Amino acid sequence: RLSKGFWYDKNSKRSNYPCFKSKFKRQAYRTNCIKSEYKGKNYYQIDTYYPSSKICSRCGSKNEVVKNLSVREWKCEECGSNHDRDINASINIMFEGLKYCFK
Repeated sequence: RLSKGFWYDKNSKRSNYPCFKSKFKRQAYRTNCIKSEYKGKNYYQIDTYYPSSKICSRCGSKNEVVKNLSVREWKCEECGSNHDRDINASINIMFEGLKYCFK
């Protein structure tokens, strides 16, 4: 007998969750491309494993201490600037997208 959430249960050995997850990613990518094209904009997708919260947005040095998710604010050892984890990551993602744009 199958459970009610069989197709989406990621802990079940017989689930179809990996297939659902990859289908969802493809569909989200396609939807974002269509929306941006409709609005006259470009859509660039950066690498999933890009370390956006570890890299300083000012000097570009990589900080391994930020790997712990409980660290919300950190100070760069190279340039001494203070960073909020989320804001720093958003700035780095923006610059990475601009790199793809001007390639």
